[in-house]
Amino acid sequence: MKSSRAFTLIELLVVISIIGVLSSVVLANLSSVRSKARDTQRRLTLKQYQSAMEMYASNNQGNYPAATGYFTNNGFAVVFAPSYISTVTDDPLISSSGKSYIHQRKDAVGGTINTTNCPSLILDSTKWAIYAKLENPSPSEVNMLSQGDSYDQCVNTTLGPSGIVSPAGYNYKVGN
Repeated sequence: MKSSRAFTLIELLVVISIIGVLSSVVLANLSSVRSKARDTQRRLTLKQYQSAMEMYASNNQGNYPAATGYFTNNGFAVVFAPSYISTVTDDPLISSSGKSYIHQRKDAVGGTINTTNCPSLILDSTKWAIYAKLENPSPSEVNMLSQGDSYDQCVNTTLGPSGIVSPAGYNYKVGN
């Protein structure tokens, strides 16, 4: 009797199914790694913006920019480039989400940031913040804005993507 050294059909199907399961696990983890990498990029970018804000204030008698708005290449950030920061980078998902970092000097009112929507709002021209929305915030970042000052809490509860009163989802900030 001659013995055959070929694989049986069942053995091949088992190997193919194992490879399929392993590849799906790897692809699922790859998506998580990508979102964490984008969050890391956001944190680093906001730290650069924080340094630019402090340099700007240092050169302007301690005054921070009065303007507020989205911190993008086409928006508020042109105040800083190239004098205080070499390049301005948008949020990694701005093309798909339409949202970016948002700068607020904490004496700015308008749109949904007002004492009607936020009765306990305390305005202070010496304070500012740049807000971002992280995809995978750490446990300490989840409540960062709700535990901040009255301005942070107002941004957390009212500032919507189009100025509509709705939670904006911003969960990370740099500033004072």
